[in-house]
Amino acid sequence: MQAAIITIITDSLGMPRDCTSIEHTWVYQLMLANKQKKGGGQQEKRIIYFFPMRARHTKDIVIQKQDLLIYQKSDYIIIQVGIVDACRRITKRGIELRAEAMFGVLYRRFRAYFLPKLTKLYAYHYVSPSAFKDNCEEIIQTILQANAGAKIFWIRIAQAGNNLISKVFHIAQDIEQYNAILYELQERYSGKMFVIDPYLHLSPDIITIKDGHHLSEFGHSVVFQAVCKALDIPLS
Repeated sequence: MQAAIITIITDSLGMPRDCTSIEHTWVYQLMLANKQKKGGGQQEKRIIYFFPMRARHTKDIVIQKQDLLIYQKSDYIIIQVGIVDACRRITKRGIELRAEAMFGVLYRRFRAYFLPKLTKLYAYHYVSPSAFKDNCEEIIQTILQANAGAKIFWIRIAQAGNNLISKVFHIAQDIEQYNAILYELQERYSGKMFVIDPYLHLSPDIITIKDGHHLSEFGHSVVFQAVCKALDIPLS
């Protein structure tokens, strides 16, 4: 019997950080849980492709859709992307990246000071809500064209912790708006696309680290449990 293929696409929330070792990421834990004992050794139940990228948003996935969505013809696709789309910005990503590369710490201090003020003044996103919806729909349709029987699991955008709320105006409400789009698409693609909510009513400051954005070890653990449940992978 041919092994099922899983593709995992994440932004930095699926990756290790200075305060979170790779062993504590939900993706690493999932790969361990994917192994079963057989004949005194271990054998993978499923083939897993993992495509992480820091600061990834939905347009990045659309641009790279051949490598990320088409060639594997995956049976299951897990996507953890959306906070970069939902978070308000000062200016376009290319300009921000060039400014940070040229001015380094000075620009980061400037951004930290003016970000709350400027994001209150105007609501600019790398990916607008309407573009987010279009991108997500293109992602879903591309996956299903490659494998009509595929199941898509989109991890809900985690709530913002207090630190992120203090830095970016309206971030909590923007996250809810973008999550509402995911739930709308879940209804439209019923039985094909599923929104996973690992966080339920947990405090954002428990599931995130001090920046109020990236997952804590506990946050990774609840995502791991929710993904295992969705994929019907035993936790022990």
